[in-house]
Amino acid sequence: MDRKKAKRLTGLLAATALPAVALTLETAPALAAVPEPGVSIAASTPKFQLPFACGTKVRISTGPTHDDNGPGGRQKALDMYDPPKAGTTVVAAYGGTVKYDSDQSTNTIWVKHRDGWASMYSHMSGRVKNGTKVKRGQKIGKVDNEGTGAKHLHYELHHKGKIVHPRFNGRTYKLSAPGQPWSKNLVSHNCSKAKPTIKCRYSLRTDAAKHSWKWTGKKNETEGTLKRGKTVTAGYNGELRANGDIYKRVLVSGGADNRGPWVIASKLKRIGQCWDA
Repeated sequence: MDRKKAKRLTGLLAATALPAVALTLETAPALAAVPEPGVSIAASTPKFQLPFACGTKVRISTGPTHDDNGPGGRQKALDMYDPPKAGTTVVAAYGGTVKYDSDQSTNTIWVKHRDGWASMYSHMSGRVKNGTKVKRGQKIGKVDNEGTGAKHLHYELHHKGKIVHPRFNGRTYKLSAPGQPWSKNLVSHNCSKAKPTIKCRYSLRTDAAKHSWKWTGKKNETEGTLKRGKTVTAGYNGELRANGDIYKRVLVSGGADNRGPWVIASKLKRIGQCWDA
């Protein structure tokens, strides 16, 4: 873009800019730096997400029936409930190729990922065709009236042919002690938001947390902090609006969808020209 065009675009944006929003946000500690008990950080593996739509609240659980090494083993398979129920859409936890296993029932599929990783989904209906290439977050089936008790999705993560502890949003969940039940409430970060079509330079008015995603009634997952005075490139349009707050995407690596984390808009001050993203 030539300088005249950039200047015109900057002027247009200045004339149409949203009024400053007086918002406050309590900065949560960086969870990646201080993991909660029972959770370890997975740094060099694919970034798996919960196999449900962005923002879905899910209760993951396991118990002795999921012991992988018989009595006294460590549970690694998960059942997923609340609100997933019969008819709820199931999406891929990570991109790959759908494979059917002839030794398993028609309500089970695998998605084969890179580097020997594979995820398994059971108690489903309407599964996609064998050999289908899917992206993370793409529909692969629906929760069906299978399994015991409340309707749910059975999920497993495998690496090089062996079941391993499940991983979601960059964390490994090491479940209960041998033979003990375990459950935890999570929210899906299996999100996909397009990058902005216009980007601008901003300065941080104050320290601001970088958020993977934000959802109503729950704390934010964070990816560290941007310090006051730091300059960043962020999207001018394509904002995320949640709970009455406005967020802008910072165009660096990170975020639940790997397209950049979100920063609350009131903490950003536009300082430079804008241009096509």
